[in-house]
Amino acid sequence: MFIAAAALVCLWSCNPEDKSNNGGKDNGGKEEGQEYVAPITIDGDFADWAKLDASKVASATCPDGAKYTNLKAVKVYADANYVFFYCEITPNLEGYVTMDVFANADNSAATGGYADHFGEPDSEWLFEGNIEDWDCGLYKWWGEVGGNGWNWTDPSVTHDSADNWGAILGEGSGFAASAGDLATGKFEFSILREAVELVEFADEFTLGFMLSADWAEAGFLPTAAMTDDNPSSVAPKLKVKVVK
Repeated sequence: MFIAAAALVCLWSCNPEDKSNNGGKDNGGKEEGQEYVAPITIDGDFADWAKLDASKVASATCPDGAKYTNLKAVKVYADANYVFFYCEITPNLEGYVTMDVFANADNSAATGGYADHFGEPDSEWLFEGNIEDWDCGLYKWWGEVGGNGWNWTDPSVTHDSADNWGAILGEGSGFAASAGDLATGKFEFSILREAVELVEFADEFTLGFMLSADWAEAGFLPTAAMTDDNPSSVAPKLKVKVVK
């Protein structure tokens, strides 16, 4: 089991002075003025996901006939403080396994790009990291609005490992946490919204998930079955509504 950035997450979620919940029952189950309690604990015990109101959890599963099948399922739950997500992948998937999350955080087609497997060139942010220790990096879209291609770094700068290959926030910045096990293929993650203040999440936003093994495409969600009209299994990104 692997857990990343737990210290920063605990400092936020355990802070008794935090009043940001504003009394939302689904946002920690506390009355107004009481401390925020995170509805998901990133510890590799996934039982707390079953306690959530299922109508407020966005989810996608890999259908029969999809082009890439190693990403089996994802669930997303977002509140005013965190974006949480859970995924299932092929157990013991070989290689260096990474999870990329493409975010149209502002829910606007007037920013971002990169359609590829999601059909909507509107992602302005990319979260990327090793799935076993997802203290991920944050990358900004630098291409033309509505454009395509892998334009996630400033093209005017030569990037290398010293700047985490062009990340706005490099891996190890502490805004994300993860837990899970390649043997079971089950993982859970969180993004601390306050710590990534550059990313302004709208009340409704969309996410696309890409799994890679040794940097080769291994799975996408959402995805569709391959057809003559859709040979790449393209499907729109997952719609997420923030619970208040």
